[in-house]
Parts: sequence; C-alpha cells; structure tokens
Amino acid sequence: MEISSDKYKVLFIFDGLDECRLSLDFQSDVRLCDVSESASVDVLLMNLIVGNLLPSALIWITSRPAAADLVPSECVHRVTETNIKHEKDYEKNVTDENMILKLGKLAFQQLVTGNVIFYEEDLRECGIDVTDASVYSGLCTQIFREEFGWYQGKVFCFVHLSVQEHLAALYVHLSCTNNNINVFDQVNKQNLRSKVKNWFQLSSSEHVSLSELHQRAVDEALQSKNGHLDLFLRFLLGLSVESHQILLQGLMKQTSSRSDSNEKTVEYIKMKIRIIDSPEKSINLFHCLNELGDH
Repeated sequence: MEISSDKYKVLFIFDGLDECRLSLDFQSDVRLCDVSESASVDVLLMNLIVGNLLPSALIWITSRPAAADLVPSECVHRVTETNIKHEKDYEKNVTDENMILKLGKLAFQQLVTGNVIFYEEDLRECGIDVTDASVYSGLCTQIFREEFGWYQGKVFCFVHLSVQEHLAALYVHLSCTNNNINVFDQVNKQNLRSKVKNWFQLSSSEHVSLSELHQRAVDEALQSKNGHLDLFLRFLLGLSVESHQILLQGLMKQTSSRSDSNEKTVEYIKMKIRIIDSPEKSINLFHCLNELGDH
C-alpha cells in the first residue's frame, strides 16, 4: 500500500509535543510536497502538520497546554482537553529515604535540562548504584524503565514524566526545608568562581525562605518556552500546603506552618498574572494558586 494513495486514510499520531526537542519553524519557507524527497525530521513533521505533505492525512497531536500554541491555529481543526490523573502510576513501595532523595536529585537535574532519558553516568553522579538500579526490590524496578535502543548501553527513564516532575519537586522542597539550600542556585554552576561562591553560600547560616524558593521556581517556569516546568511548579507549591506536610513527616527534619511563605507566594503569582501576556502561562499560574488553596 502506498501512503499517498487516495483509497486509504492515513493517521499520524504525534504523542507529546511538549517533549519534542525538534525546532519546529512554521514560518520557514521550506515547502515539502513530494513523499519521495529526503528531508530532516523537523522539516517532515512541520510540512505534515501544515498540510503540504500528504494533505489528505489525518494528524493527531497530544500535548500539555503550555506547548499547544507551538502549532499555528490555522492548522488546528479540533481541540480536546482532558484532565486525567493516573494515581496508580505513583502507588509504589518507595520507602528508602536516601534513595528517594537521590532519585529526586536525578529527576530535577534531568528535568531542568529537558531530558526524559538518561544514562548510567547520570545515575552514578547522583549516587545511585547502576548495577542495582534495575534489581532494587520494590524500588527502582518500579521507578525506572530500562530500554535498549540505538544507544549502546543501558538507557533509563522514569515510568511517567509526572513521576519525574513530582520527585524533582520533592527534592527541591526537602533541600530547602531540611538543608537550607535553594537548588536553583546550583544549576549550571560550571566555572570555578561560581563553585567557590556556591560553597560559601552553602556553609553560611543565611536562611533560605520557602517563599524565595517558590518565587525563583515561578520565574524559571515562566522562562520555559515549552512549559516543561509547569507541572513541576504545581507539585512544588502543593508540597508546602499544611495537609501535605503531614504526609512528609517521615522525610522532613521538622514541620512548621508555611502560611506566611505561601501568602507571599500567592501575592507574587498574582503579580505575575497581571503582567504576563501568555494565556497558557497565566492558566498554569491559576492552577498554582489553586494548589496553594487560593481559589
């Protein structure tokens, strides 16, 4: 069967536009109409969506809201929004506190760089034993999916992106409340001067407030072009709510009321909503307010 035949309908399903690492330039003059012509993946994808290539084909794209506007509105004929939460995906027997923090560190480091797959050296850097990562009884076997693809070695990823986002948020929250560290200050600290400055910051007694951490996280999420930190931000803010503090007692060195910090965060988010011009980012900030109990 030839996919260009008029006798058949062809359906392309592109799952996870928000995770796409390709540069989709819909303003490009590169027009591709011939199915036999070679082209890069991003050019093929863009011309399929626009309708230059296989115009009779059906295109189904899934995406989180923040990245949905990457596709021009004139190319979209129908939009369906869902709000399904797979709670069973996170009903795992993860009880080792140190391992949770190591997984959280891994999740955060990979999330901020936009990675959903990682390799053995990434696990080692976070203190995770590579030889045991796939055989931890009731732990990593339920956290990682091990794949063998084109990469000559073991490739790892979390069973679902939301698991990675939640663990990353937990790591950021606990780093602040337990160790007085704002992990965003450690991101991309590559030069010696920055590292020395960071060491002094970590050894100082200066208190890192939760509201400062939240505001930094809000700023980082708003700077993201594809919204890859949106759900992470919601998880992070939700962890500071008093009802969730009870659930974190086994991981936190001390629990206390966060109402003052949360009030400052709420005011900061409302200020951002007033000045940003992106509907998608505004919607996510409203979800953030909901996480903080400000309805």
